Amino acid sequence: MKKMKLVIITCVLFVGVLALFGCVGPTSIGDESPTASIDVIQNGNSPDVIFDGSLSFDADGTIDEYSWFLGDGVSKSGMTIGYHYEKPGTYWVRLTVFDNDGNRGESTEKVTILAPSCDPVAYFIATIDSVQTGSTTIAFNGKRSSDSDGVIVSGLWTFGDGKSKSGAWIKYVHGECVSVMREVTHNYTDAGRYTAILTVWDDEGNPSSTTRTVVIE
Repeated sequence: MKKMKLVIITCVLFVGVLALFGCVGPTSIGDESPTASIDVIQNGNSPDVIFDGSLSFDADGTIDEYSWFLGDGVSKSGMTIGYHYEKPGTYWVRLTVFDNDGNRGESTEKVTILAPSCDPVAYFIATIDSVQTGSTTIAFNGKRSSDSDGVIVSGLWTFGDGKSKSGAWIKYVHGECVSVMREVTHNYTDAGRYTAILTVWDDEGNPSSTTRTVVIE
């Protein structure tokens, strides 16, 4: 009888110790915050951007809400959204997700929008439009060609008689600007009407061409 009482008392003490340290009963796990993930789909630095939050997840539940702040004062909601930025610049986009327990998670991504690239404008004049045979040197001047968002880097002159000249638009010699293709001359050996063409390229590789008729009589 005494041994049985001792066993019962020992078991009670053991259970009490387990209960004291939280070892009895099911283990409770606290709610986990969701993880927000942003995938930016953009063609170069285009102002039209798709933001995809579908890779966001919640380890112990589901995501019920996707809230986007697009960096220019505009907010949107939805797992995947499309947006057009009106102005060039750098924007920090924030996605906030909320799970079924009301917990939140956030992520940010940088988006860069560049201004549209502008083509250069080719323009030239010929010193003499109509000359007599024997005075066949024509001076071509393309100085008024321009590029509003950069510089012209190269040019091609096609004189209409099967001959052409091409090269750098300008170069710098000892710190001074020297014209290369910006101003050229050409000798026509036969009388006739020739279509001279100037093509220029800017620093982004955009071309522009213009023509002028030269008459050699």
